[in-house]
Order: sequence, then structure tokens, then C-alpha cells
Amino acid sequence: MVNSQESKFLNTGLRSIIILMIFTLPCGAQDKYENPVDGKTYETDKWNVYKPEGYDAKSHEKEHVSIDSVRLLISEYEVDSNLEIEVLAEFITTIRLLAERIFDPISEDAEILLQVTLHKTSRQDYEVMYQGELSEEILQAFYDGLEDIPELNTLELDVPFQIHFVIRKS
Repeated sequence: MVNSQESKFLNTGLRSIIILMIFTLPCGAQDKYENPVDGKTYETDKWNVYKPEGYDAKSHEKEHVSIDSVRLLISEYEVDSNLEIEVLAEFITTIRLLAERIFDPISEDAEILLQVTLHKTSRQDYEVMYQGELSEEILQAFYDGLEDIPELNTLELDVPFQIHFVIRKS
């Protein structure tokens, strides 16, 4: 149960953090990205992987379930032209809260790479890769939770992105 103070944080502070995380700190660049999730090669002038503003790996190590990074698989311009950034930030927050709830019982290290593709006229697609010992039940619960997230549509283009979750021993 979320109390009113926690709810206020989720509705204001966390949204700001996610927006900053997605769009303020480019920390890696390459011309091609070999996507381990769908096996495709994505090309662009520059790849950016985003981490929270002021990201500190040491403080992140204390979190049991955390987002390590978000990778846009199309340009920032194309993302911004197809949906509101705040809406995308809220969508990612919903996924993060789901991941925290589902993966909280896990007591071993694991990593999850979730690829989400938003579409103009149909439900978003989800593809998951993982490392570590995750049971079929936990993975199914995650998929089921993702399917319960309301549809988010784009204006024109598909918007694919990846969220890299890290689960640390509790």
C-alpha cells in the first residue's frame, strides 16, 4: 500500500528522475548496436545510453532492483516526435515499479534486458533476455504484469527502447 507521502514522491520526484535519466546524460556512443534481444543491428550517427543524472555506481549497488540504463533504439528526435517525453517517463516508471515488486523475492544476482516497442495502432511488444537464476514462475509473473500495463501508442513511428535492470543479492 502506498501512503500519500510515497504517492507524492512517485508522482513528482520520480517522474523528474526518470525524465532526467532518459534525456540528460549520454554516456556511450557507437555507430552500430548489435541487439542481443532481437538479433538485429541498429545503426545511427550516435548511440546514447542514458543513466540517471548524478549516477553513482556505488549508491546503485545498494538497491536490490534498479534500472542500470535505458537505451533508445531510434533517435531522440524520433522519440520526441512520436510521444510526449513525460508520458514515456511515466510508462518506464510503471515498468520499474512492476519489476521491483516481481523481482523483490529474488535473493541472487541477475540482470534483465527488457525491450519495449511502442506502436501507432497496436499494443506494445515486450521481449526479455536475462542472466541469472530466474524461475519460470517469476518470469511469467513479469510478463503477465507487463501485459496488464495499459496500451501506449505513438503518433506515427514505432518507438523501440531497452531497459536494463540489475538485481543484486539481498
